[in-house]
Amino acid sequence: MLNSLLFTNLLYIIFAYFVFSVLGLALWPLMFRFFPSFGDRGWGVAKILGWALAGWMVWFLGSLKIVPFSEYSCWASVFLLGVFAWWPGGKELKKTLKEEPAIWRRVILQEVIFLLLFLALCLARGFYPGIANVEKPMDFAFVNSILRSRFFPPKDPWLAGQSINYYYFGHYLTAFFAKLSGLSSSLVFNLTSVGVIVLAGQGLLSLGAALTDSWGGGWLTCFFGVLSGNLHFPLRGWWDTDPNTGKYFYPRATRIVPYTINEFPAYSFLLGDLHAHVLGLPLLVLGIYWLAGWWLSLKQARRFEGAGHSIIFGVILGVCAITNSWDALALTGLWLVSALFFWFLGKRVGLAYLLKSGLTVSLTALLVSLPFLLSFKSPVGGIGLVRTRSPLDFYLVFFGGQLILLFSSLLALLGQLLEKKITGRVIKEKLFSKKGLFGLSLLAFSFLWLLLPERVYLKDIFDFSNPPYYRANTMFKLHFEVWVILTIACVFVWWAVCRLIYSRALKVLLTVIILLLVFAQGIYLPQGLSDASGGWSNFYGLDGRLILERDHPEDAAALAWLGKNVAGQPVILEAVGSSYTHYARVSSWTGLPTVVGWVMHQWQWRGEYAPYHALELLVKGVYETGNPDFAKEMLLENKVAYVYIGPLEKQQYPNLDIDTLKLLGEVVYNSQEVIILKVYGTK
Repeated sequence: MLNSLLFTNLLYIIFAYFVFSVLGLALWPLMFRFFPSFGDRGWGVAKILGWALAGWMVWFLGSLKIVPFSEYSCWASVFLLGVFAWWPGGKELKKTLKEEPAIWRRVILQEVIFLLLFLALCLARGFYPGIANVEKPMDFAFVNSILRSRFFPPKDPWLAGQSINYYYFGHYLTAFFAKLSGLSSSLVFNLTSVGVIVLAGQGLLSLGAALTDSWGGGWLTCFFGVLSGNLHFPLRGWWDTDPNTGKYFYPRATRIVPYTINEFPAYSFLLGDLHAHVLGLPLLVLGIYWLAGWWLSLKQARRFEGAGHSIIFGVILGVCAITNSWDALALTGLWLVSALFFWFLGKRVGLAYLLKSGLTVSLTALLVSLPFLLSFKSPVGGIGLVRTRSPLDFYLVFFGGQLILLFSSLLALLGQLLEKKITGRVIKEKLFSKKGLFGLSLLAFSFLWLLLPERVYLKDIFDFSNPPYYRANTMFKLHFEVWVILTIACVFVWWAVCRLIYSRALKVLLTVIILLLVFAQGIYLPQGLSDASGGWSNFYGLDGRLILERDHPEDAAALAWLGKNVAGQPVILEAVGSSYTHYARVSSWTGLPTVVGWVMHQWQWRGEYAPYHALELLVKGVYETGNPDFAKEMLLENKVAYVYIGPLEKQQYPNLDIDTLKLLGEVVYNSQEVIILKVYGTK
């Protein structure tokens, strides 16, 4: 049985990676033209850009109600993208690969390694594939609602009659991948949660290799960027343990500053949800990568590439704005800082060029994201001044690896300079090279982004609903971005210094330091996987439905029936309960909108509590009323087509009146634990 399950999942994993690779191949000739100085000619992010562009084409046309969201439109967009890239660029790509076979060998080696990494991480996820804790039910609800949509914006599965008021494009890309692959959403959810980490890692490898002129530098950038933990486990793991078990528990590494969240990519992988910052990770890497290619190709790009850099960066910025808006802010800030460095310090671009490029980027980003912006209402309540500060030791524990790389390198360089083994002129030439300027701009921006949540924060509901956590979201989102950007910068500095210094003893010392960091931060992921998987006790495979069937078999059967027998998105009534629980499971697993789901989340997304609490009370009234006229009126007023009566409804509403409800609809599903009614008079 296990061998059969393992074999089936291996096929799913290899097929999913193949689909990602098709998205990359469709766009590679275009990448070839934009990244002439990169060792893999842009292959490292071709899959990410192919996924984003092909998905955006269908989404944009679907938002205009021109092309419906379907398997055919999704594959048609990939085909058209491939024609666009291969028709003008295919001959050049083939010619270059023939003349420089080393490029092809690098790409094949990358693919073999990252396929193995994808396999390993997917198999690890197979030990805990459940879609039932933290933000997973919300993310899954979005994906399933989008899969049922023909046009956009998609319906909010947790607020009947409204569209999603959250940056949902990453969830849409997950649904887009499900359409392309033909796999179930409960399988694609877990494949995507691994895929975003692997795609981001491949992009960091390629970028790090291009900046350091070494694949060793690329692998270090990939490792510290997405596969390593922080220094919490080696520095505090022996005493900062879980109060319930007395043992170290991997989420402790993300709760270093009281009343804040301090997340990084390896933890996000362990957690396994598909929240906006996780789905935005590969797009953030893509944006940084594109900026690097843009600045490094100055003075050598042809006219097409010169304009294309601005336009495609604008597309990336627009896509980030509707996936995780914080990433759009970060990439805009990084573009401004890097532009300042190249203009003011490097004297490599003119102000007129920057203004023209900035206008092109801004207009393109606005056009790309416009359908979303027209329907989105921001719940942000403005900017506030920070009332507390992070302790200094936080930076050592959380960003210690990056900072140790940076300052050990700078001290080694200073020592060589004082001993006059390196001249200031050599250092200046390195700093003011195109790669040096870009590395410095990454470093400067990282420290600026680190400083920001120590001074200001964006006001959200936590500002007044839970005041101690007033800046938790701001720190969470900004530090997640800093982790990636600072990693790229510090590995670049470390590698550059190792090449500059002449002292063999210093080189050995720097090598020992990085090996110690690789070990110290590398133990977090296997330790976390052991915790998350329950000690590798049982392999379930990647389909999260198996965990639902194990833990809630009565619901699993009824939800499967709804998935097979109910088309479109009619409203279904189900019990309302607390966030981060099994409540709202019907809407989450089917994509059918319910009257109201997790009330606290609606408060976060829409900035109000009272209307959604009123709906919660209304649902309670319908289930518990003994008055069929009242219940009928409420169901019709809220356009409810189905009523779900299962274990949670019976638990949440002790005065549940099943007999009254049966007067209002036909029993279309009846098992020992679950009854589903089709309300009379509804389609």
